[in-house]
Amino acid sequence: MNSLERVRATLSGGGADRVPVFPMIVSGTARWAGVPISRFAADPIVMADCLLSAQQRAGYDGLHVSLNVTVEAEALGARIEQPHDDNPHVVAPLLVEPADLLRLKVPDPLTDGRLPIFIEATRIIGATSAIRC
Repeated sequence: MNSLERVRATLSGGGADRVPVFPMIVSGTARWAGVPISRFAADPIVMADCLLSAQQRAGYDGLHVSLNVTVEAEALGARIEQPHDDNPHVVAPLLVEPADLLRLKVPDPLTDGRLPIFIEATRIIGATSAIRC
């Protein structure tokens, strides 16, 4: 049973040969590939390559295209710092008072923060994975 068959069987309630595995190792794949996390976080091609390479090496069933929750915070307008080889972190929070919630706008995934990087990495992975499944 391949990964796609395993996931489909599990989602349909049928029997799979084992539980599908989708580890959330994300930036760990950059470390495994010897790529600085800052490159992984900024380049959808690098991100897709790191995620796919780790999946191929380890043989798990699916990928989690993400970094950490700073992606969403940045898309909402928070100021983020991206160290060279560590995960990004928020340096200026958006929400200090409850009234701050009223100023938030729904982010546009095609333009806000790093969301477009994740969309493109997902597109690359989807195009590549469709060939293997």
